[in-house]
Amino acid sequence: MSTLETTGTLSFEDFLDFPDDGYRHQLVAGVHVVSAAPGLPHQAVVGAIFRRLSECVEDRRLGKVWPGPIALKLSDEDGFEPDVVVLLDRTATPRRVRYIDGPPDLVVEVLSKSTRRLDLTLKRDRYAQFGVGEYWVVDLAKPALLQFVRSGETGFVPPVEQTERVVHARCPEIALELAPVWQAARDAVT
Repeated sequence: MSTLETTGTLSFEDFLDFPDDGYRHQLVAGVHVVSAAPGLPHQAVVGAIFRRLSECVEDRRLGKVWPGPIALKLSDEDGFEPDVVVLLDRTATPRRVRYIDGPPDLVVEVLSKSTRRLDLTLKRDRYAQFGVGEYWVVDLAKPALLQFVRSGETGFVPPVEQTERVVHARCPEIALELAPVWQAARDAVT
């Protein structure tokens, strides 16, 4: 379960100084959120998604893919560490030495017991508010991927549940077969 530290409103600069202690630290509307380190199935899935998205994006010279945790600044009071981030070259979101400065084209989060509620509510809402193009939420318990797609300035339309294949709504060259992702989760604990 996530722990909320309510010691007042913090800034993105504070977020950059959070400790590197094996826990996940994030800043949501100025509130420091700490959650447990992810488990092996989670990390295996992040690795599988990263590899496959890199093939789609980087091999075709469409942009750059980063595995998490990577710092993402959405506002002066919002700093996240998504599992995978995709920036397409055509978007030109600034990259700093320590973080991505603005909304990416795609954010992927793999749900875990300690982050499920945060990823499906607060982070989803902040990603929508600050212009993230698309948000994929991987639920290993089902298994399924929820695909949230941005609709103009209004945020995300209701998600579509994908179980076999997902294709990025604005960049169809980005496609992910999900069977290898589910297999990676199973293989992590055998």
